[in-house]
Amino acid sequence: MQELREKIAELIEGEKEIILDQYFRKLRGHSPSGRQSQSIPEWLIVILRARFADILERQVAYLRTGQYDNSLSSEDKSYAIQVVPFCSQDLKSRRLILTMELFIGTVTEHIFHKLRNIESISYTQIAPLLDKLAFLAYEDLWITTIVSHRFQRNTIQKLLKKTIKAHENERRELAMVLHDGVLQSLATALVQTQIMEKLIDSKNNKRQLLQELLRLQETITETVRKTRDINYELYPLCLREQGLITTLEGYLSGMKRETGLSVEMVSPKTIDEKMWGKDTQASIYRMIHELMTNVKKHAHAKRVRIEIAPGDEFLRLTVEDDGIGFELPNMLANMTTSAAFGLLSVREQTMDHQGVMRIQTSPGQGTKIEIEIPRDDKKI
Repeated sequence: MQELREKIAELIEGEKEIILDQYFRKLRGHSPSGRQSQSIPEWLIVILRARFADILERQVAYLRTGQYDNSLSSEDKSYAIQVVPFCSQDLKSRRLILTMELFIGTVTEHIFHKLRNIESISYTQIAPLLDKLAFLAYEDLWITTIVSHRFQRNTIQKLLKKTIKAHENERRELAMVLHDGVLQSLATALVQTQIMEKLIDSKNNKRQLLQELLRLQETITETVRKTRDINYELYPLCLREQGLITTLEGYLSGMKRETGLSVEMVSPKTIDEKMWGKDTQASIYRMIHELMTNVKKHAHAKRVRIEIAPGDEFLRLTVEDDGIGFELPNMLANMTTSAAFGLLSVREQTMDHQGVMRIQTSPGQGTKIEIEIPRDDKKI
């Protein structure tokens, strides 16, 4: 039996990279529900490969010594907070479990294939020695899930504090905008009415009275504009009256004027409210608003392309910029920064609608974010 254990250990050790290549070829083509959104992004495959290589090393150590080191499972917080939340976004897909099953099956199949022609070795001898692999894989998943849960809990506590602070900042900014904009304009209008009141008493100041009247009209017009801008930032009422596309066109037009960005939007003229209702469209608007705020503040981009593509089952939203990009793992590992807070908000809104969010980015290569939102009648 010890000789067989060593044979399997040598086989795994010597052909580890071949086994991993076989597994990830299968994983790239493995889509349980046939949905494109189930595909595993390349950045995640790189991370998974390193972890599964470590699990194979644990199996080798166990076969040779009966012991192994699982410290990486609890120490590698970066893996836990990237892989577990990503693979758990769509609970119906059971993606994380299926990923583990595919890994165990690939390793087992490779070992059986290599040893099947040795007459002295039978299936019943090999199987018990590989049972430990399943335990190692799921032990790793269990530990990393706990690590992820603890990190997420701490992150949520930090985010709650940040949210409270953000609300206070928003109130302060709104108060400043009202004081410096609307209230100042109203005060000016009040002074102008007082001047006009005095001019009315004088019969020889008709021309001056007319000038003051025109200034008052200009002040009122400017006050209305400022009030409308504030109202639009808080919540565009035209969203429910005119729909998502028209509202976005107005918002993006203002963004172009304010920032000088070249913004292209590709979309249908309207979104079917029977498939994506007013509340869903309002969420999509807030997602785009948040993503565009991130672009404005952090991306240093010159061009942004937004595509809204309703399909039979899903609405796909794509926001792509040519900005500076970022290191995605580092961003996900520090979800309390300003830019990460915005992405977390968008991800949470996406998950609220049972959708899936994908991010493609790297330093100097811009950022592409894809979001899929299922039809309202397809949500559970």
